Amino acid sequence: MKRVDPGLLSRRQWLGVLGALPAACVPSALRPPRCYVGGAGDPSCREVLWSYNSMDSSRSTVLRPLDLADLRQTLREFPLRGRRLTFRGGGASLDRQSLNDDTVILLDNPSFATVNVDLDDPCGPTLTVGAGATWQQVFDRTLPLGLVPYCAPSASFVRIGGGLAANSFSRMSARWGREERYLRQFTLVGPDGSVYDCHPGQGPASLEYKLFHAVPGAQGYLGVVTRARYALRRIAPSGSPLCVRTETRVQTLGRTVHGNEAVRNYLRDLRFESKHLPPDAPLGCPPVPEDDGNPETPDGIFGTVWWARDPGRTMRGLIGRTKYLPESHVGKPRGLLNRRDSFMRVFGEYGFVEPGGEASFQDINYHLTHCQALSFDPVDDFAFFQDADARAKRYAEPRWRMTAAEQAYCIHPDRAAEFLEALDREVREVEHYPALVDLLYAPRDLRRHPLSATSDDRTMVFTVAYLDRNGERWACSQAMYRTLAAHCARLGGKIYLGKTVEAEVADLDAMWRTGVHELRELKHLVDPHGLIANEFWDRNLGCLTP
Repeated sequence: MKRVDPGLLSRRQWLGVLGALPAACVPSALRPPRCYVGGAGDPSCREVLWSYNSMDSSRSTVLRPLDLADLRQTLREFPLRGRRLTFRGGGASLDRQSLNDDTVILLDNPSFATVNVDLDDPCGPTLTVGAGATWQQVFDRTLPLGLVPYCAPSASFVRIGGGLAANSFSRMSARWGREERYLRQFTLVGPDGSVYDCHPGQGPASLEYKLFHAVPGAQGYLGVVTRARYALRRIAPSGSPLCVRTETRVQTLGRTVHGNEAVRNYLRDLRFESKHLPPDAPLGCPPVPEDDGNPETPDGIFGTVWWARDPGRTMRGLIGRTKYLPESHVGKPRGLLNRRDSFMRVFGEYGFVEPGGEASFQDINYHLTHCQALSFDPVDDFAFFQDADARAKRYAEPRWRMTAAEQAYCIHPDRAAEFLEALDREVREVEHYPALVDLLYAPRDLRRHPLSATSDDRTMVFTVAYLDRNGERWACSQAMYRTLAAHCARLGGKIYLGKTVEAEVADLDAMWRTGVHELRELKHLVDPHGLIANEFWDRNLGCLTP
């Protein structure tokens, strides 16, 4: 691979910087549907759908049901033989989880986007929300009441159904766990139009009980969720201002040779032990830890690793500790890492990405965080920090495709240093450095889910991100992902199925054989004709050992 002088900006990078300047005025938005065949009002128009990575697309017949009754009728009338059906929400998938060249059902009608908060629940406030609602709509409703979800995806345009299908992480997951811990109930519609009311209070032998445990993380392979209910966390009285305080520390890690104390101390700081998690609560009630409200206890801990653009490619690590505060952020410094309107994010993720070099955004952060170790951000800016990525992609699209890939490896914390050592060695050998590697400690799930990477034990999650223009270096990134997947399998870890997945069949089989077998047995009960399918499942999981 081509070596790039880390001390200089190329002509193409300078052109990228100049091209990124106007993006500071461009609002964040999703990619609109492309290439309609027919009109937008046609209920079965065929269009090109894209995944969020800007690399994968499908030409699909798109059905947009008006409400639950129309959805059920559509499913009852859908042919059972020789057809394939996929459910789709906001199109935020990084892989082909919501793509299918046959038929896609899109839940974007306002009837699927209702958001209601119940303040009178005896176990605490709850949120009942339609699967077509975005997480931004949820925050718009809960923040004025002094409430926040325990876990939410990192992009505002992710819809409730998509987040549940992936059993999402958040920056608060090290402290509070994943989305499944606070899921109280959901309504699932099967491919034949049957409606299942799923909650943990049903008998273990019931189909609804099994579906409640299987649907989170199943990538929409068992049916479509139309409504869900979650526990909410109260941060302040209704009407109080809220913000998130972030304390940031950057340290030099060097190279991850065996026994590197800087690396091991860094990983140890990120590891938030399970003893700090809330204990299991009575059935149906959200767990609350004894020290909730302690100002010394963070609500979230997250990290980022990157390779500096210096002659030695020094590895640096950032750690952020966050805390909800019942205060206003007005007049206080805001973190560049979290601002959705930050033009510096556009520079980092658009202006500085070119063939032969990775993003320089992390080096910018390195200097800025030394000057501003403490910041205060609006809650939704902090939660939805990846919206700045969407903004950059939106502006770049007419000129270059800003392709994005993120593969997440879930490794037991005791073996995390071995994986980071392997990662450092591999990227140095081929000189194909990621834009960044996000790190997050994740506790064990409250319940067991067949396709959850954190069902069996706590993990350290390494999300390796590559940015590219027009996919020019995708073959290099793909090879790196597959190499790292082999290391992940060797260390007994699993690839998170909610992002990009590139791995050899043997490695995926070692990780997911048991979970896929469990899901197949349940799928045969709710979808005996195998109607629900997507290209992600076919490529990665469909050929695993029965």
